[in-house]
Parts: sequence; structure tokens; C-alpha cells
Amino acid sequence: LRLRCVTVRYGDAVILDRVDWQVRPGENWLISGPNGSGKTTLLGLLTRDNPQAYAQDVTVLGRRADGGTPIELWRHAIGFVAPELLLAYPPETPCRNVILSGFTDSLGLFRAPDTRQEDAAQEMLDDLGLGRCADEPLGTVPEGVQRLLLLGRALVKSPRLLLLDEPCQGLDQRQRWLVREWVDAAATAGAPVLYVSHHAEDCPRCITHALHLEAGRVTARGRLPR
Repeated sequence: LRLRCVTVRYGDAVILDRVDWQVRPGENWLISGPNGSGKTTLLGLLTRDNPQAYAQDVTVLGRRADGGTPIELWRHAIGFVAPELLLAYPPETPCRNVILSGFTDSLGLFRAPDTRQEDAAQEMLDDLGLGRCADEPLGTVPEGVQRLLLLGRALVKSPRLLLLDEPCQGLDQRQRWLVREWVDAAATAGAPVLYVSHHAEDCPRCITHALHLEAGRVTARGRLPR
């Protein structure tokens, strides 16, 4: 992953200011900074949710954002977790369908899943301890369960890159431990992890490096001590 002199602005407001950053094989990064520092905008460039990605020098998994790769192929390689994703699902959505939508990177289930996908989704639910919630409407389960469903949605397709924006927000201690264990397992399987958090204690063991943003600028970066 590589960003070269990336600047995002809206009128006179500069959100990211000449960001240079590279993630090499075997590295997993904590991204930190105060609210408004540009963390979410940075992830939006990597997922191509932010349209300014197409005007920047952004390379993810060997593909440039402006290189013509269809958005479906781009996102299929990326597992993404962010609290705001939950707002896009109608409250009557069955919990199983949140997991299944990870195969198509959609915010809803608009295509009938095949048997393999259904089996994988049920296995993911069981592994997360949510098997009994499979048919429950999303709006009726606790917030912690909803956020674990987003993790399952990201992981069910075995992504090549994992982007996590405050994945432990709203979770109890046991659920936080579960998230860290799953993220560590994904990193061990070869998926680089970019982990946005205000709380260093929530970081999984796999994190090797840290990037800190202040007012859109990189103010610190490097390998974490072991």
C-alpha cells in the first residue's frame, strides 16, 4: 500500500495535507489521532468511497485508485469495518444477511447467496458466538452484537487487506478480546491490518507500526517497540 503526497481538500478546508505513507509486507499499522485529524478520510481513499481517491497517487494491493480497476474488484479484496455501516441496514435485516452481504460488499443482500456462502456465513456466526441470532432482526440485538456482525461481514470473504475503524467501539471486555483474536488470526493468515483506534489497549498483538495524524498531517510514524 502506498500514498504519495496525498492532499484532500474541500474548498479552503484541508483534510489531509501531503500525506506520504507506505505499508510493506508483514506490517500492520495502528492509525491514531484526535477527532477531525483525517483518519476516516484516509480510509475512504483506500476503499475508494471518497471520490478524491481518483485524483490522488494511491496504490492498494498493487492497483492504483485511478487505474481503471472496477470498484467491485477493488472492494472485494478489502475487509472494512466502520460503525457508520450499521446505519445503512434497515433494522429488520436478519443478522445472517449482514454477514452474507460481505461477499458482495453491499449494504444489504441484493443477490441470492449460494450454498457455499450460506454455509460460510453460518460458520462465521457460530464462531463469533452469534449462531442463535442468525434470524433475529438487526435492530433488536444489542449494539455489541451488531458490531461483531460487521467484523464477520468483513472477514467472511477472507480479505487480502483489513481496514478497521474503531472496531471495539461499544463492545464489552469479552467482545473486545474476541475482536483482537480474530484480527490477529487474519493478520497471521496474511491480510495486512490497518487499525484505527483512540485506545492503544484495544490493539491486537499483530500491530507492528503506528501512524499519527494531527490536522491532516502525519506527525509521527514508525515501528512500535516490542
